[in-house]
Amino acid sequence: MGYSRFIAFILGLVVVAAGVLGFIDYFSPGGQLFGVFQVSMINDIFHIVTGFIGMVVAIPSRRRYAAWYILEMGVVYAAATIIGFVYDGNIFGLTTINLNDTLLHAGITLFAFSMSILILLNQPQAYTGMRLSEEPQYR
Repeated sequence: MGYSRFIAFILGLVVVAAGVLGFIDYFSPGGQLFGVFQVSMINDIFHIVTGFIGMVVAIPSRRRYAAWYILEMGVVYAAATIIGFVYDGNIFGLTTINLNDTLLHAGITLFAFSMSILILLNQPQAYTGMRLSEEPQYR
């Protein structure tokens, strides 16, 4: 399994697990996952969907999408972090999050952007689809 596919799979798996555990009352008493993170149906579905996409792009035939997924997770969770700080818990009246959720989203953002930079430095072909030594084919 390639480096970017492995990271995409692990990131997706962790995010899916958080979303699924949010639906289980044992792990989220009082509407807080592990007593720390605010949970709601929309928030849990958001985590499940974004994580599932990561697990799908880890399939070998989707190799190039894995690197892009990691970068996009950084962008999506950066937006979630900013929205969490700006709206202070009540997101457009659809869902609520607490400061711990926002900090977790910030951590996911930093992790995703850090991994994207490492992939770009070590495996630029993961984003471009061609090796740096190859000349582009113009028609």
